[in-house]
Amino acid sequence: MKLRDIAPGTFQRFDISGHTIQVLTASNPDGELRALVKNLDIADRRERALLMSLIGGVLLAAAAAWWISGGRAKRVLNPLTGLVGQIHEIDPLHPAGRPVKDTGDKELDAIPDAVNALVHELDHVLQRERAFIDAASHELRTPLAVIRGGVEVLRERGDVPTPVLDRIERATRRAQEDLVALLALSPARDPEPPRNVDLRTLLPNAAEPYLGERDSTHVEWKWGVDTNAWVDPAALSIAFTNLLRNALRAAPGGNVTIEASARELRVLDDGEGLPEGWPDRNDPRGRGLGLPIARMLAERHGWWIEVGASESGGTSAVLHLGNGGLAPLPLDAQDPAARE
Repeated sequence: MKLRDIAPGTFQRFDISGHTIQVLTASNPDGELRALVKNLDIADRRERALLMSLIGGVLLAAAAAWWISGGRAKRVLNPLTGLVGQIHEIDPLHPAGRPVKDTGDKELDAIPDAVNALVHELDHVLQRERAFIDAASHELRTPLAVIRGGVEVLRERGDVPTPVLDRIERATRRAQEDLVALLALSPARDPEPPRNVDLRTLLPNAAEPYLGERDSTHVEWKWGVDTNAWVDPAALSIAFTNLLRNALRAAPGGNVTIEASARELRVLDDGEGLPEGWPDRNDPRGRGLGLPIARMLAERHGWWIEVGASESGGTSAVLHLGNGGLAPLPLDAQDPAARE
């Protein structure tokens, strides 16, 4: 394109030898064509430099703002983080052992003051509950012991029929066991640490007092490969016998199967099974203490219970011990992060 082809008063851009130029043409009164030529490369470089400087300034300002805000946020959150850590370390059963310390911040110190007041009140409540439990345990155990002693005396004298004495003795023993179970559920009492026990010994010993009461019920034991479990033996015995007693009552003259391993216990019966719509609060079969006690004991020790229909049409109660029933890993086999 030639200059004369450019209409006067208009701009045109051209790329010549890698350079961008801008041409403005104009004509004077004599009709002569004049052209103004401008190299745009310099302007483009200046624009790019200005744009990069602007972007760099924005990024620098953003980084500075982030750093400043992060530092201030840490200074604000550090005391709160410390408070959260102290609160997590409070032992619910011994809350007064680790009071929450002040943060040094007058505005935040209202939080540890309030927490310490609640902890003190909680400790006071637990102390009263422990005292009540100790007193109730003594007051309830004493008459039960007197009844059992009286049964032994009557047996020796022979004045009362043996079946009657057997019924009294069974009822007394059950009352004692329910009392022990209810005391074990108290949150004011520390749970016993788990021990390595052989279920082949623990469970039959726990079941023996109840098996003689249902001579017509056939009880079958099935053992898993590993029957050594890390559990609180007293709690497991109570939970298991409550499930067993339910099964024996549900299947008089029938069959009860007990399957045991380090991970779970199964108590199966071929009785009439669960009623339709179970569990129903209006169902009289749901009013006993056995299953609720077993459930609460299980939950306190990290176990859980599932109740459903068995293959024989009766009831299946499964006490899952989870990993809690397995032996703990030796220290050198544990995750290093867990040992810190």
